[in-house]
Amino acid sequence: MSFISIGEKTIEVTSVFRNYYYSQIAPDEKAIFQECALNYYIDLHEELAAEHKFSAIVYAEIAYHLTSLNRIKELVKYLPGNYNTMKILAKTIYQRDRNYNMALQLYLMLNSVYSDDTEILSYLGRCYARMGKWDSVREFFEKAISSAQRKKEDTWYLYRDWGHLNVRYYMDGEADTNFEQARKLLRQETGHDDDPGILAAEGFMMERNHNIPEAIAKYEAALQLNSRHEFTIQNYANLLRRLGDEKGAKELEMNLINDDFAGLGDRTDDFYSGFDIIFDDDTDDD
Repeated sequence: MSFISIGEKTIEVTSVFRNYYYSQIAPDEKAIFQECALNYYIDLHEELAAEHKFSAIVYAEIAYHLTSLNRIKELVKYLPGNYNTMKILAKTIYQRDRNYNMALQLYLMLNSVYSDDTEILSYLGRCYARMGKWDSVREFFEKAISSAQRKKEDTWYLYRDWGHLNVRYYMDGEADTNFEQARKLLRQETGHDDDPGILAAEGFMMERNHNIPEAIAKYEAALQLNSRHEFTIQNYANLLRRLGDEKGAKELEMNLINDDFAGLGDRTDDFYSGFDIIFDDDTDDD
């Protein structure tokens, strides 16, 4: 019996059932059950593929069981494309589904094959942050930074993104340190003096700490650099509403209603989306 419901967010329930039933299986028999589960999901994957459909969850289950059976290299045959497709899948599960345990599992699989991929390393840091494993966060962000340095790629945004996670979990001192390093490298690597993502995150911290004038100054500075910076607009508009300025909030939000989608920024590590700061349902944050 499968505990997967395609298209529904039941993977956490699956994990609970899996852990319980696996604990009942004798160690020398686990491989047999893993093989049965793998074959089930391969059949389901092939049925979906015949209908030109693709299920991230089914693919993730195939990946899980292949890894458990030490057959990670077979994963590629079920990948509809190349490893970039798997990276997109993992990022989607992290950002859209907010299933950080599953995202971690996928990124660990990718990392076992592509150990020097900067994006994979940085997302491992993100996943561990969501689990409160800050030693691992540092380990993988430092590995991501080293990877980028070896390839002579920019590194400033990695410190920025690390700082975003610090902000998300009320680690303001660590965030300040990472943002300071991000700015330093930003100037060295790009010639730019500041970044709207850094300014917006600082504004968010100021607002959270009830320093409203400084928060407004940071948001305004971010908009000077990018008048369509989505995270800045969303948070600044919310602040204006709390201050009773509904007209100002609506005028600000009009900047998001345009045909210049590129102006909103790419949803990649090269653009700050604010995702890792936004409070979501898996916490008790106000």
